[in-house]
Amino acid sequence: MFFFFFNDSDFNELYEKMPNESGVYIVTGPNGCGKSRFLSHISSSILEKIKNGDKEYNRLICLSGSVSDKFPQDMFRKYSKSSSDYSNYISEYEYFDYKENDKIRDYAYFGKQRNKTNFTELAPFQRLMFYIHDMNESQEYEVPEVADFFNYIGLDPVIEFKVAFKESVHQFEERFGSIRMHLLDMHLRQADSLDWLDLFRKGLARLSDFYVSKRGKKIGFRNLSSGERSSIISMLSLAFSVRGDCIVLYDEPENSLHPEWQLEIVARMWKLISKYSENSKLIVATHSPLIISGSRNSYTHVLDMKSDGEWRPSEMYGNTPGAILKEQFGVDSPRSRAFLLVFQECLDAYVVRTSKPEEFMEKADRLANLHVTFHEEDALYLPYQTLMNAREELKQ
Repeated sequence: MFFFFFNDSDFNELYEKMPNESGVYIVTGPNGCGKSRFLSHISSSILEKIKNGDKEYNRLICLSGSVSDKFPQDMFRKYSKSSSDYSNYISEYEYFDYKENDKIRDYAYFGKQRNKTNFTELAPFQRLMFYIHDMNESQEYEVPEVADFFNYIGLDPVIEFKVAFKESVHQFEERFGSIRMHLLDMHLRQADSLDWLDLFRKGLARLSDFYVSKRGKKIGFRNLSSGERSSIISMLSLAFSVRGDCIVLYDEPENSLHPEWQLEIVARMWKLISKYSENSKLIVATHSPLIISGSRNSYTHVLDMKSDGEWRPSEMYGNTPGAILKEQFGVDSPRSRAFLLVFQECLDAYVVRTSKPEEFMEKADRLANLHVTFHEEDALYLPYQTLMNAREELKQ
């Protein structure tokens, strides 16, 4: 079946066809074919089971590289806060009595939406505080996988949350405090910070800023690149929210990431997930061949939504982006089609240049005016040099 638009019954069929084994599941397809809607459909179906007490997974975790993700917000309903305008600072999620509501704890949303009408880059870091609260109830905790990733992107294994809080809804002036954590040694040294985290739960605190450190120098959230923010929350959210059998949905993880980071992010996420959960799934919707190339064949399946709608074991780990573009995305070449057309026309004119030198010169001048530079290992390097040499010869 050749899909360009999917409905709910199609999404159900795709989800039911997914192999019943843990691993990474990567979804590709053209814009508008329904990748994000497919993830939204999965999340809504699982949330419905959570509401009805029929849990397929211990926790649903949703992440997004986009501000316009389609993950559900309908479980996030406000309690009345008529006595205070402080609610303007925090998202709907924070009004739940988090500690008393397991259904909410079973849905970990780390997207950038605060509610259905606005978003902020800081929102997922604020939601992270609830899961850190759970972590602090244990004696000790460490996340070497996240520390290793921090080292990979040039950061120290330290995070710090700047918190603005009140002790009651009647208090007008905010106070500030910090929660500093070392990713390799998180004992209860910051036990007094538990009071602040409890204030988050009660809607009396907000996250004012988030800091990382590079060679001992503190760097604020607003001075991080969008790629750094995205990759940092991806790893931290999993480190503190994965528990039991989880399903993790990630919409467009490649957004704002350097190509080298795109090759790394899914493999590092899966290493972290599989360490803490034996029977979990990571489902990713992407446009990036590098995301696919960086995920090992042994635990990866792929689905192309513009083809026959079948999940297939991946054979693309370590492949070049060009090969994956052709095999999985149906793009014959990563080069610009406009450039390839000019190049092909010049090649055709080169064949008849002896009888039609003016035509060849016109095509060759057009190609030369594109000012394309090829590396010597490029397959077009020698043909291009041949065309340019012939152009120079005809000029003489």
